[in-house]
Amino acid sequence: MVIERALGLRYVVAFSVLAAGAFVLITTRQVHQRGQTIAEAIAASKAGRRRQAEQRLLRRAERRDRARHEAALPWLKDQQLSPRALPGVVITPAAAADAAEHHPGGHNVVLDSPGDRRIQVIGQLRRLTRLSFAEAKDLVDTAPVPVIWVPDMPMAEAVKYVLESAGATASITGPAGGTQ
Repeated sequence: MVIERALGLRYVVAFSVLAAGAFVLITTRQVHQRGQTIAEAIAASKAGRRRQAEQRLLRRAERRDRARHEAALPWLKDQQLSPRALPGVVITPAAAADAAEHHPGGHNVVLDSPGDRRIQVIGQLRRLTRLSFAEAKDLVDTAPVPVIWVPDMPMAEAVKYVLESAGATASITGPAGGTQ
């Protein structure tokens, strides 16, 4: 507004057109330096924006999955609360053959294999069970072994998800001992 009064509308319009032209020339030069045509650059830009949108959707879905699974494991939120303190949650020691004999109903989550990322699996196992590093390492070393008993299927799926997100392979056995 002030510039328009001082210089006049014609000069402001001329300056705006020159600035836009300079921007177009600079952008065109950059596109040609990359060895692209203008149409290819526009298509690449659209593809890049589409790819970024897909990545945002994937990250959002992963956050929702993680939140849903962690909601099924209430002891992960409260650092003071132990899974042993919750009714129906039993930490199975490595030496025990099968916790299903002692706890009818519920599900065992079995660590089948720690995979390549053993340290991450030990960390997640410690987070899930609040075991010491040595105890968690012993469980990982003796795989396949039941690591936790939970009363319902959503909790079992959440524990399995957490272990698998760390790189392990896990399975769920039901009250009858069958794998699910």
